[in-house]
Amino acid sequence: CEDFLLNDELGAPVARLAAINEVSSGSKCMGVSFLENQVKPLQVTKLEDAAKMDGICSRCWEYQTCTMFGFYQTCDPNTECPFTTDPWLNTLQSQLLLCQTSFGIEAQAVAGHVETTLARLGGRYPDTQRILYVNGEVDPWRRQSTLKARPGLPVLEVPGASHHPWTHPAKATDQQSVKDARNKILYQVSEWLEMANRESLDDGGDDREALVDGGSTSYGSPVDGTAAGEADLFFRGKVSA
Repeated sequence: CEDFLLNDELGAPVARLAAINEVSSGSKCMGVSFLENQVKPLQVTKLEDAAKMDGICSRCWEYQTCTMFGFYQTCDPNTECPFTTDPWLNTLQSQLLLCQTSFGIEAQAVAGHVETTLARLGGRYPDTQRILYVNGEVDPWRRQSTLKARPGLPVLEVPGASHHPWTHPAKATDQQSVKDARNKILYQVSEWLEMANRESLDDGGDDREALVDGGSTSYGSPVDGTAAGEADLFFRGKVSA
């Protein structure tokens, strides 16, 4: 990305973005037909057809947005959005229209599904523990995540990382912060599995409360005593996995 976004010789930022698109798509032009590019691909229901259009994964994701959490990225009128502006195709209304054309789900139903999901999963403040929120420092979606740790709900920010690269297959060329994040995630999950195993052996109850409430680190890691110090050092990059 640095070769493009930081290259002044390519012109204005939007011209650099166009250069990236040309390299990634192999074409200088992109179709802007809402019907051809948005509506029709999401109506593909046969696997053999979807393989040709790369549409089945998009349809699955679209169904999840319509039936669970919305999560639409828009390019609204009277903003500085650099994408299609005439006509304004990428609005909340156009996104909700896809729910209707693809699955017969009306906009009002989508709103109800979002409320149901928030009630079921707890939204930003779930009444639960042992969830690790991992956020890339430059991920545009990080504002939709939890950024402040609470007891039993630690947060890990990955410097310089974008959209969950730590979930992708590991490569030797991965930046160091992503490699470190994988180790820290593994460490935290291993800690929780070990705690759950101890609780199962001890029949739960008092031991769990002591581990979670009595020893949250600054990252909200539910460990206590010496383990809390070790986990804190780990998350601060002082020790290795």
